[in-house]
Amino acid sequence: LNQMDPRIEKLLQHSKETRRLDLSNLTLTSVPEQLFEITNLVELHLNDNFLTFLPSNIKKLTNLKKLDLTNNRLTSLPPELGSLPLKELRVALNPFLDPKVNEKRRENLNSFLAYISDPNSANSQLSNSAFSPPVSYTHLRAHETKA
Repeated sequence: LNQMDPRIEKLLQHSKETRRLDLSNLTLTSVPEQLFEITNLVELHLNDNFLTFLPSNIKKLTNLKKLDLTNNRLTSLPPELGSLPLKELRVALNPFLDPKVNEKRRENLNSFLAYISDPNSANSQLSNSAFSPPVSYTHLRAHETKA
């Protein structure tokens, strides 16, 4: 784990009861583990960073309704996202290796979450395997829809 930026550390120290957290534009390359202790979180912004994966510990954020992952370097999404009570999920501008992720995202949130949670989907298989992300990224755009 990278040494944590003091600004982020300070935010997380005083945030046990926080319901909305904005960690966008902080050049994060990984999600700080302490974030998963903020179980009251309803809204989380991780957009415009350099995240290459989202840990399965995201499932600990059992109150999360809005998650913004726009413009990162995510190549897959953890199936555990499907267990969250999400009402809004933004994932545009990420280089997903499974092209169906973008196709399903254009449909609706429930269809999308069902697909990424399906253990037989290419996304789940990519998410559960150890692989190196590609060196160059082609950004794919997904339409944002609200469920």
